[in-house]
Amino acid sequence: MPTKKLSPYVFFVKERHEQMKKDADYRFEQAMKKLSVEWREMTDKSRYLQMAEQDKVRYSDDMARIQELK
Repeated sequence: MPTKKLSPYVFFVKERHEQMKKDADYRFEQAMKKLSVEWREMTDKSRYLQMAEQDKVRYSDDMARIQELK
Protein backbone atom coordinates (compact mmCIF):
# COMPACT_ATOMS: atom_id res chain seq x y z
CA MET A 1 0.00 0.00 0.00
CA PRO A 2 1.42 3.41 -0.90
CA THR A 3 1.84 6.09 1.71
CA LYS A 4 -1.15 8.40 1.89
CA LYS A 5 -1.13 11.76 0.20
CA LEU A 6 0.00 14.62 2.39
CA SER A 7 -1.82 17.88 2.98
CA PRO A 8 -0.29 21.31 2.34
CA TYR A 9 -0.10 21.84 6.11
CA VAL A 10 1.95 18.66 6.56
CA PHE A 11 4.48 19.82 3.97
CA PHE A 12 4.71 23.18 5.73
CA VAL A 13 5.20 21.58 9.16
CA LYS A 14 7.84 19.14 7.91
CA GLU A 15 9.85 21.96 6.36
CA ARG A 16 9.59 24.45 9.21
CA HIS A 17 9.94 21.86 11.97
CA GLU A 18 13.37 20.85 10.70
CA GLN A 19 14.44 24.48 10.91
CA MET A 20 13.01 24.90 14.41
CA LYS A 21 14.77 21.80 15.78
CA LYS A 22 18.09 23.57 15.28
CA ASP A 23 17.10 26.15 17.90
CA ALA A 24 18.64 25.54 21.33
CA ASP A 25 15.34 26.36 23.08
CA TYR A 26 13.38 23.86 20.98
CA ARG A 27 10.33 22.22 22.57
CA PHE A 28 7.98 20.13 20.46
CA GLU A 29 4.73 21.39 21.97
CA GLN A 30 5.69 25.04 21.63
CA ALA A 31 6.97 24.47 18.10
CA MET A 32 3.66 22.92 16.98
CA LYS A 33 1.66 25.77 18.50
CA LYS A 34 3.86 28.32 16.78
CA LEU A 35 3.62 26.48 13.46
CA SER A 36 -0.17 26.36 13.60
CA VAL A 37 -0.29 30.12 14.15
CA GLU A 38 2.18 30.71 11.31
CA TRP A 39 0.07 28.56 8.99
CA ARG A 40 -3.14 30.37 9.89
CA GLU A 41 -1.56 33.78 9.30
CA MET A 42 0.28 32.80 6.11
CA THR A 43 -1.14 34.54 3.05
CA ASP A 44 0.76 32.73 0.27
CA LYS A 45 0.36 28.99 0.65
CA SER A 46 0.75 28.28 -3.06
CA ARG A 47 4.10 26.54 -2.65
CA TYR A 48 2.66 24.02 -0.22
CA LEU A 49 -0.54 23.63 -2.23
CA GLN A 50 1.59 22.74 -5.25
CA MET A 51 3.60 20.21 -3.23
CA ALA A 52 0.38 18.60 -2.03
CA GLU A 53 -0.99 18.46 -5.57
CA GLN A 54 2.16 16.70 -6.76
CA ASP A 55 1.86 14.25 -3.90
CA LYS A 56 -1.78 13.64 -4.80
CA VAL A 57 -0.70 12.71 -8.33
CA ARG A 58 1.97 10.40 -6.92
CA TYR A 59 -0.58 8.70 -4.72
CA SER A 60 -3.06 8.29 -7.59
CA ASP A 61 -0.35 6.78 -9.79
CA ASP A 62 0.68 4.37 -7.04
CA MET A 63 -2.92 3.31 -6.47
CA ALA A 64 -3.44 2.79 -10.20
CA ARG A 65 -0.37 0.53 -10.35
CA ILE A 66 -1.70 -1.50 -7.43
CA GLN A 67 -5.08 -1.89 -9.13
CA GLU A 68 -3.34 -3.12 -12.31
CA LEU A 69 -1.59 -5.84 -10.31
CA LYS A 70 -4.87 -7.20 -8.91
